[in-house]
Amino acid sequence: MQQRTRMNVASPGRYGARLIAQTRRDITAAVARTTGGHGLDGPDSVRRRLIAWLDDNDTTEGFFRLMADESLEDGVRLLTVADQHAVAMEELLELGSAFAALPTLQRGLLESVLTLCYVHDPRVASERTILRMLARSLDMFEGSQRTSVKFPRTVIGDRKQQIESAVEGVREMFTRNGVNLAPELQGGTPHLSLGTIRENVKFNATDAARDYLGVDAHHWDTGSGGTHSKSWFLPSITAGLTEEALSDEVELMAASVLGVLAAGKALLRAVASHTGHDTRAEQEGVFRREKALVHYSSDTEFSPISLSDYEKRPAAWKPKTHDFSVLRPAPRACRNTYPLIENAARGQSGPPAPRLMFSVR
Repeated sequence: MQQRTRMNVASPGRYGARLIAQTRRDITAAVARTTGGHGLDGPDSVRRRLIAWLDDNDTTEGFFRLMADESLEDGVRLLTVADQHAVAMEELLELGSAFAALPTLQRGLLESVLTLCYVHDPRVASERTILRMLARSLDMFEGSQRTSVKFPRTVIGDRKQQIESAVEGVREMFTRNGVNLAPELQGGTPHLSLGTIRENVKFNATDAARDYLGVDAHHWDTGSGGTHSKSWFLPSITAGLTEEALSDEVELMAASVLGVLAAGKALLRAVASHTGHDTRAEQEGVFRREKALVHYSSDTEFSPISLSDYEKRPAAWKPKTHDFSVLRPAPRACRNTYPLIENAARGQSGPPAPRLMFSVR
């Protein structure tokens, strides 16, 4: 294995923790700067377009504005959850322990960020933004109902009827204000519609990863492998009875931290589109950390690619065989072009085994 450049850091874990901490500070500052009431939003911001739509289309009882306010509460919770997942990753990295838990935390962080990106997507009409807010709200009530029936009476008590009444009240309020509800039928998908616009109630995070992470979408699959203890993934992160883990401390740190940095860029893009204020400087800072981490973990040269060029790569982009930034470089003959798994031989013989990998070059 090539000797990695360690730079001036105490350990790989502490280096990863530092990258996450710097990114959290950048995002916190960007959110405060763009949402702190210091000035008007940009002319084409999602927030300004939505307010204009509410002024022209809200119902007499102010239903849509109420739902937009509730969505703000939901957005704050999603931001808090994402930040606390990042804090937990920082602490594990600082401690240098339980690295196998990092992909699960990374995936939870990604899902919160992807949900925000989806609800406040700047590419969709304000009617669809409202429907996505309504879908989140409806799923909150219906999800409580679905989950409550699975708990024993000692947990749920006598609240079953109360929960069912609340769900029916929400559905009636939606219908009264012109929102059509299609129930979950056999083979169908529950959805809402407003006029000619339709939106599914249930959020598809896998599709959202392809849409909002783009070429970084493979981090969602990596996190999913850890979260669900997939057989193709576990050999990379933990030892068995007689076999060592395929990935070392540097690889585990880098794979998970790169997912956090990708989420950071996506969130900064969402903040910019929602408020109309520029966050490009913060995005550039996060991208420099990505490139520095690739350089640190794989001992490759510092990539010259710009963020603008990197963003032009589609989600299905694959690097050429000779241009692969790999967490642990393997013999060239063993490499393929799939961005998550490398078929690297165990020594001179034995079956191919999965390895964590990524590419920023």
